Amino acid sequence: MLAPQRPVSVFDHRPVAVQLVQQHHSGAVDKHVLIVDMAPAALQYRLSRTTRPAMSTTPLNDDEYAALDALQDVAWLEGFLTAIVLTPQAPAQAEWLTAALKDPQAQALALRHHHYMQTWMSKDPASFEPIYECGGSWTASQWAAGFRAAMALDTAAWDGLRAAHPEWLAPFAAEVAEDTAYDAIPSAVISMQAYWNPPKAAKVGRNDPCSCGSGKKYKKCCGA
Repeated sequence: MLAPQRPVSVFDHRPVAVQLVQQHHSGAVDKHVLIVDMAPAALQYRLSRTTRPAMSTTPLNDDEYAALDALQDVAWLEGFLTAIVLTPQAPAQAEWLTAALKDPQAQALALRHHHYMQTWMSKDPASFEPIYECGGSWTASQWAAGFRAAMALDTAAWDGLRAAHPEWLAPFAAEVAEDTAYDAIPSAVISMQAYWNPPKAAKVGRNDPCSCGSGKKYKKCCGA
């Protein structure tokens, strides 16, 4: 059964028509069977295009998410990338990318999804919804596992946050039930983004009314 479309903002370009249903093992190669809402001929053509190395920073489309999910769990990867984006001083890309990839072939698509998460967190963080809410086989538990894996790359920063706001990191613990994590993760991510990246105060123009309430222009009052 295909997941229903649930757009949440202008930055939400995530998949809604793909579901991983079965995995077969043949030696060292994993093959995946996908249910996709399009004709086989069209799917073969589109996947042949989307699995080529990608240099763009455009959001992934449904077919590219399917290709990426065939290489590694997209929920785990997005949880990992979200933690990297949130961290005040993220590790060097060479360091976190090695930890993020389960298959080197996923690199181009993973980097584009990282850019997408950066854009979303910087432009419209209040609308954030993790990818597991799109349905399919993705779970909040896997998303949280990826988030914890990225936290391990900068324990000092996360230990400081845990001391200040333990309630924000509680939903990511391994022992947390799926339903609890599912509901609590989005608001926790939004809170952490606001904590580490507070909105900048609007700049006061010299001819604007002074914020002190004097009624004078800023340049003739506090800005003199």
